[in-house]
Amino acid sequence: MMASLDDVKKRRVVAVREVVIFPGTVIPLYVGRKPSLAAIEEALSDDGIVLCVTQKDPEKEEVSARDLYRYGTLVKVLQAVQMPDGSLKVLVEGVARASITKLEKTKDAVTAHYKEVVAPKVSGSLSETLLRVLQDKFSDYLKTSEHTMMDIVTQMATSAGVSDYADLIAAHLPLKTKIKQNILETVDIEARVKMILVALEQELNWQDKEKEMLEKVRDEINEDQQSYFIRKKMKVYEEELKKMGDDSISDAASYDDKIKKLKLPKELEQKLLHESGKLKFMPDMSAESTVVRNYLDTVLGLPWGKASKINSDLDLAAKLLEDNHYGLKKVKERILEALAVSLRVKKVKAPILCLMGPPGVGKTSLGRSIAEAMGRPFVRVALGGVRDESEIRGHRRTYVGAMPGQIIRALTRSKSMNPLIMLDEVDKMGMDFRGDPASALLEVLDPEQNDKFVDHYVESEVDLSGVLFITTANTMDVPPALLDRMEMIELSGYTEDEKMHIAKEHLMSKCLKENGLTKKELSVGQDAIQEIIQSYTREAGVRELDRHISKVCRKVVKEIHVAKRKPTKAKVIQKKDLQKYLESAPYELLDVAKESRVGIVNGLAWTPSGGELLNIEALLIPGKGELVYTGSLGEVMQESIRAAHTVVRSVASRHKIKDDVFTDKDFHIHVPEGATPKDGPSAGIGMATAILSVATRRKVKNKLAMTGELTLRGDVLPIGGLKEKILAAIRSGADEVVIPKGNKKDLKDFQKDIEGKIQVHLVATVTDVFKHAFVE
Repeated sequence: MMASLDDVKKRRVVAVREVVIFPGTVIPLYVGRKPSLAAIEEALSDDGIVLCVTQKDPEKEEVSARDLYRYGTLVKVLQAVQMPDGSLKVLVEGVARASITKLEKTKDAVTAHYKEVVAPKVSGSLSETLLRVLQDKFSDYLKTSEHTMMDIVTQMATSAGVSDYADLIAAHLPLKTKIKQNILETVDIEARVKMILVALEQELNWQDKEKEMLEKVRDEINEDQQSYFIRKKMKVYEEELKKMGDDSISDAASYDDKIKKLKLPKELEQKLLHESGKLKFMPDMSAESTVVRNYLDTVLGLPWGKASKINSDLDLAAKLLEDNHYGLKKVKERILEALAVSLRVKKVKAPILCLMGPPGVGKTSLGRSIAEAMGRPFVRVALGGVRDESEIRGHRRTYVGAMPGQIIRALTRSKSMNPLIMLDEVDKMGMDFRGDPASALLEVLDPEQNDKFVDHYVESEVDLSGVLFITTANTMDVPPALLDRMEMIELSGYTEDEKMHIAKEHLMSKCLKENGLTKKELSVGQDAIQEIIQSYTREAGVRELDRHISKVCRKVVKEIHVAKRKPTKAKVIQKKDLQKYLESAPYELLDVAKESRVGIVNGLAWTPSGGELLNIEALLIPGKGELVYTGSLGEVMQESIRAAHTVVRSVASRHKIKDDVFTDKDFHIHVPEGATPKDGPSAGIGMATAILSVATRRKVKNKLAMTGELTLRGDVLPIGGLKEKILAAIRSGADEVVIPKGNKKDLKDFQKDIEGKIQVHLVATVTDVFKHAFVE
């Protein structure tokens, strides 16, 4: 917690040249001398307060106590930036006047004993009178002055009282250092206001005389002579400023050259030339000068009119996609289609693709491969956890620390107007009081609108129609309006054969390289990779598989170092060696029950990480015909259990179930792993099978899994995530799977991958389900 200023009587001094800092003003300073640097560093490590005192002779490098005025200003260090030459650029804000009673000079620092000076209070009527006089006189000055910035006017409008108002005017008037120091030392408010009124009157008289002289000269020379005279005058000014080390004029000229060289829209060009023109009349150290420079650097840094050459060789593009990624046939076909269209149409509306799938299936790396295949620069923008709309649209320049949005920054990084921008984890965005970034993306991802995208910082239209946007998501949890603008391409989980191929063709070489090994030093057998896939990982993607192979590589590297000799032949890791390198396998190959039992059904569930086996248990106990369900079940799943119970009651007579079973007994449905929330309608046929099993005492096949939504009429409706669910059934050791007949079309995409591994039963009604479910 910062100490009160009243308690502090001793502080280090920063000597400033040709600058008088007033309370309530913010000013940048360059600090280069060792005592001043030490004072700033001490302040930053403590409460951020330091004492700034003006030196009498600005040319003097080594300052002693007699070289400083006896009045200074306590300032708060707002910001400090290390410069390449070791100096500091600091931004300070005046806090209070300080009267120095004693100055101590040591080798490393100047320390002051001081008293904080508080202005005496004035009556309300006097204060109001002084304020009104000051405002009127300063208003007259503003009407004739050409050098006052708007930010000064804004500060004055928010001043708390006559003392603050007077200090702000004194700080910004072009007065000599000695006069400003006298104003700082004048504590009495009435006397201080009188001094400032005199200074304002002198400035007004000088401006009037200058105008009279210019009018006389203007009358005597013609238009050409006037132009020549002004150019000569500007040239002299520039040379004088260069001698004084002021590069603002030459900087403005260099900005003008850059603007004119770029082929910009006329409206934007005029706007930028107007901004660069401001620099000629701004002090180099002013805060507004920095804002204008940052704006010009940002806008001119955009790749206006620059575009990367799109790859015209479709065969080469297809080969690159095949080499980098195994499978993913649909995605590759869609990319090649987009590439073919772009080669035939001059102005093509780039498609907005959304790669949706579980973690680890290669969505982000696929984006890189697509960019490489198409010859576009690749830029990734991570949207996970973004809650601020300004991250997309940028901040307005009026804010401190304003910057453009992620889209404009991505264009700048890519140095091209037609890059591939990957918006990663688009389903992980949030919203709060700072706005909804998902809504801001609507314009960006609409091919009908994004040719006129306006960033709040750039304040001009930027054409994004040449950009290929690819988004990634784990789930469909995306706002409907945003989802409508994207073409969904689903990347489902890999089969065991696909994982085996990816491990052999891609992961092995990658892991060997990352761990400093070669193929001559280590080889992992196919049976070992198969065992890692089946017993050490349980995922839709290949991230966990990658980690386990990398773990084996690290162990081998350690063995080589411990042995202190280079191996003569490659070490081959077999299945039997995995116990040594990866310890015990966390998963058993067979997750299904070892024997068929009454009331136990293998359901199938979809999760963002892939498919999983969902055990459903049912029990019939004495009661009053109630239906009990447990296991962190969601509302949809609870309704699904009630519907299944009704369906079973409707077919009770067909299965010779007595009526008292539903009146004198309670059905308890439980889904294990109670801490894990579960929801969805796709377990409907599994619930009905479990209820019928306990009602008829018939055993359910232990190696059969099922998924499907059930209606009250006993019809089986299609479900989603079919591939992930069937792969989960295979992983868990099931021999048969029951799926809705409506999902037959989805089987075509991966039927070859599951042939010979599992028998698929297509069912249309609950009667068809019961035919396959029970042990005969």
